Amino acid sequence: MALAPLHDAESKIASASGSSVKMASFDVHSSYQAHLASSADMPMPIAAMLSLCDLISMTSVQTTTELTTLLKKASEELKDALSNPVPATAGLDLFARLVGAMAWGDREFEEMKRDLIAVAREYAGKTVPLCRDVIARRAMSFIKDDAVILTHSYSRVVMHILLAAAQAGRCPSVYVTEARPMGLGIKTYNELQAAGIPCTVVCDSAAAYIMSKVDLVLVGAEGVCESGGLLNAIGTLQLALIAKASDRPCYAAAER
Repeated sequence: MALAPLHDAESKIASASGSSVKMASFDVHSSYQAHLASSADMPMPIAAMLSLCDLISMTSVQTTTELTTLLKKASEELKDALSNPVPATAGLDLFARLVGAMAWGDREFEEMKRDLIAVAREYAGKTVPLCRDVIARRAMSFIKDDAVILTHSYSRVVMHILLAAAQAGRCPSVYVTEARPMGLGIKTYNELQAAGIPCTVVCDSAAAYIMSKVDLVLVGAEGVCESGGLLNAIGTLQLALIAKASDRPCYAAAER
């Protein structure tokens, strides 16, 4: 799908509404990548939300219709630029709901835009880290001493749980699948090894073989559906099915 640059979109919106719009080129994908690079713990949904905050701070649109149109176009442009848009889409959809839930009222529109940016950035800076801590505390109820855990690919939330378990003296050991074709299981292995947590990489096809050696399966989620369904790296479903067939508990951890 071909998309016009955002500054062109802004110009067309301005022409239709008669409002004065500041002409400024904005690359939403570059902003997204910059936020991801700003911190190793930056979740992709939050990076997507912050990129929209950057756009709002640069635009001079003056109505909610103009703003929602511009944000929708930016969201589509970002998703179109990503090989896997699922994680970013979670943040973009959440931001769209936030815009719709704002009480715009009769205040100055620029003030409302600043409030929207402040709310989104507060959520990104405080709510998500707090969620990870809460999830890690709750996970301690099913991670026993010397637990052997099987995980898949790479998940920041799962890493947070495993590091918290080690710090709490639970002494977990971990098996992680390679998670091909991206091979993100190697990233999990490297970080766990650096933290002093015993970890072994296994082939994706060896999940059934290794299941008898583990106490539980712990995976992350790139997206959570309203129905309760999960979207995650290819191979997650087979782990869940094998865990069920092997009478092993399978947990998914996500902050959204």
